[in-house]
Amino acid sequence: MADRRQVGLVLTGGGAFGAWATGALLAFFDWWRRHRQEEPPVVAAAGTSTGALIAPFTLLGKTTTRDHVAEVAQLYTTVTNDDICAPFVVGGALLDFYVYIATHPSVYTGGYDPDPGGASLLYAAIIKALPDSYIAALQASWPDRRLAVTTTNFAAGMEHVFSNAGTSAKQLREGILASAMAPLALPPVPASNIADQAEPHFDGGVCSEAPLKALFDIVNAPPATNLTHLVVISCFPWHPTKDDKDYLVQGGSILEPKLFPRSPNFIQTGNRMNALLSESAATKDTRLAMAAIELGKAGLDVTKVKAITGYDVRTTPTLIKLFPQGRLGWRAFKFDRNEMKTMQDRGRNEATATLNALGAP
Repeated sequence: MADRRQVGLVLTGGGAFGAWATGALLAFFDWWRRHRQEEPPVVAAAGTSTGALIAPFTLLGKTTTRDHVAEVAQLYTTVTNDDICAPFVVGGALLDFYVYIATHPSVYTGGYDPDPGGASLLYAAIIKALPDSYIAALQASWPDRRLAVTTTNFAAGMEHVFSNAGTSAKQLREGILASAMAPLALPPVPASNIADQAEPHFDGGVCSEAPLKALFDIVNAPPATNLTHLVVISCFPWHPTKDDKDYLVQGGSILEPKLFPRSPNFIQTGNRMNALLSESAATKDTRLAMAAIELGKAGLDVTKVKAITGYDVRTTPTLIKLFPQGRLGWRAFKFDRNEMKTMQDRGRNEATATLNALGAP
């Protein structure tokens, strides 16, 4: 029992950059298997946005018939923008801009039930990727395996956490969908089953890009479990950083083959803003966790650590950070299969180098 490992995973947002995260995840599972001759004992996973789509598969793990981590990795190299969203259209044509913004919640639809013509978009893709059998397995696995998916409740102006404890299959699936709904680009998910209130839920990254607080909270939920390892997988490099043209184009990659333009257009500015805010937030969230763990190691009382950092850290796990070595460009909403395959390979290679430098878990 003294040698028993227990792993918690945190997965950030990042849209298409989630392909890098799946590569890093594959590297982590390979590294653990190689050193421990067992599947990683993932007891808790928290994800937001694209991380919310990946996190459930990490808990489903590997069975005699399926490798769910490999399954989600494959999904991130086969999806395209057309599989996820489509412009809202009325009468076959886009409305006048001013009429449009006054009558529509977003530029695109993601295929949620109330959306017209959304049967083959993101919501349908989530249902296909996470069928009822997967959701039931996640629900049945509590408290041995704990899932937290974060959204932002815009009505309350606060983070909301969906877990696999006491949450219906519809709620959990809606939470995963809502976590990936970037405001303005995609519409809110009303999540009507939450206290019978149709409050609008959006991307969890608005409040918490790296949902470490949610991870610690579900770990501490009774019966509490103790983590020995905490792995943060980010789709964004450690902040601050700068564009590195060599990184962006090495190996013949087509990832953003040029630096950010001096005179950006509207779309380029929006994409860049989202990426920079996410990059900064993921680093700050992770630094707070690092501080909380170090304060705990120094003997500071748990309640004081929480008052300082906001994190309820009751143990001092080994923290492993898997972040890209450089930016993956700025177009996190461009789901190009070739680019995502390149990102995934890069994630696997970079994470492998980081993990090998640590030795054995």
